[in-house]
Amino acid sequence: DVIDSKQYEIFKPEELGTTAYKYLFILENAQSNPANITKAKNLEYIFSRRHDEVIAPIGKNITKNCFANVQWVTRKLAEMYLGADGLPIDNAQSTAGVDYSTPDNEYAKRDNRMTNTLMAPGRKYWNNNASHTTWTDADKAAFDNKDFYPTSGSGYNNQKWATERNVKDEYEGYDFPIIRYAEVLLNYAEAVFERNADAEGNIMDASKVDAALVYLNEVRQRVNPNMPGLTTSFATTHNLKMREEIRRERTVELFNEGFRIDDLKRWKTAENEMPQTMLGIKWKGTEYESWNTTFSLNDEGCVVVETGRQWADKNYLYPLPSDQLQLNPTL
Repeated sequence: DVIDSKQYEIFKPEELGTTAYKYLFILENAQSNPANITKAKNLEYIFSRRHDEVIAPIGKNITKNCFANVQWVTRKLAEMYLGADGLPIDNAQSTAGVDYSTPDNEYAKRDNRMTNTLMAPGRKYWNNNASHTTWTDADKAAFDNKDFYPTSGSGYNNQKWATERNVKDEYEGYDFPIIRYAEVLLNYAEAVFERNADAEGNIMDASKVDAALVYLNEVRQRVNPNMPGLTTSFATTHNLKMREEIRRERTVELFNEGFRIDDLKRWKTAENEMPQTMLGIKWKGTEYESWNTTFSLNDEGCVVVETGRQWADKNYLYPLPSDQLQLNPTL
């Protein structure tokens, strides 16, 4: 019904091109992007928590927290971003050829959501201390931050929700989406697939699945117009598991919006995912080794962020609410 209503659409103004995903999350009525697009042009948010610099500021410095690596991005996420050819980077047929020797090489020829979301080391970034004023090359030269290099955490840093305009501390005014159209499309594609697949992921009606994947590809190709769409034939040709690819799209698109743990629970994969060692960038044998920073590394030379995590079946359930325990001590 939401799709058929035609009330909502994926936010992808032509003027923003392959950066539309980044600017969607920092859209304000002040000039928050190079095309001066305002919130009125955002028809993707169905229900959101509204903020405004004057009448309802967020009240936290979201930008500084994002740049300070409050969200510890793991290697798990970084490696989930597809190559520009639409294939997982570990796929035998992939042409992405990910080279970890330098940060630029790792981010090259990938899903553009990767550079819209993560802060590629060695590049310059604005924030609300060193912000845009005109978005011209001269402005960039004068107001750019210094080159960004991670010195702690996982080595992967987040820039989703980090504004680029000059804004008073704690007064960012972009909205938070409670539900947006992209989620609806991903929900629909996943539901149709699960209705037409068995427990092993074998598809019983490819035509129905392909019809639903059209909507998933609207999300996938927002900032990847040249990336092949996900179809049953594409998956078969490249030996892809459709369930895994649908879940991948959901994970990278909805990153840092509060979905991941609930998804792992409903997929009943949390017992496999949650105990995994949390890894960061590949340090050994790369440009990172020349930096004056010390990290704990695993046998493959990757940064170890956290290890020894555990997951029990009871963790699939929410705990009894504390107020109910007070009302009924026999619980």
